[in-house]
Amino acid sequence: MTKRRLVVLLIAGACLLLSGCAVVALGVIGDGPGTSGDDEESDWVVVTYTLKAGAPTRTMDVLLETEMAADAALQDASAGSIDGNEVGAGEYQLYFVGPDRHRMWQVLERVLAKAPLKWTRVELYQTLGEEPDEVILPR
Repeated sequence: MTKRRLVVLLIAGACLLLSGCAVVALGVIGDGPGTSGDDEESDWVVVTYTLKAGAPTRTMDVLLETEMAADAALQDASAGSIDGNEVGAGEYQLYFVGPDRHRMWQVLERVLAKAPLKWTRVELYQTLGEEPDEVILPR
């Protein structure tokens, strides 16, 4: 993720929090998650958090540092980057894209273990929009 993308993500997140918006779909740049257009980075990891009633903006705020740490860890490992997030239907989802979904999950699992909220499902995709290759549930 470029610094410009991170700044856009942070500004958009701050605006949403200040506006009190309860349901939003937010892509870093483009039309939302899955629109990066990078053919080399076609594997995806989608991390889902189930929301408690009335908690979407709180969840975004609580997980912001975790999202930035996850993106930094992926980039440091040359394993991928965050593509965006999405809130709706009682879930908060983080989208990560990179060349190898299994390698991304190895990196992300360590970061997410330290998060203030526990994820409820992780889906690994070779192609986003098709059925996931693997669904991981918490132990």
